[in-house]
Amino acid sequence: MLSANSIEQAALLLAAKYVGVPTAPVLPAYTLASKEFIRLSGA
Repeated sequence: MLSANSIEQAALLLAAKYVGVPTAPVLPAYTLASKEFIRLSGA
């Protein structure tokens, strides 16, 4: 989930956790810090 910290983000994360959907919050600043596009592997 790409979003700044907010009440809406917290509500979505709790709802996803409630129904069993895995989520990973990511702040926009971390996505803009690097211009290297590396695909994550695993899971």
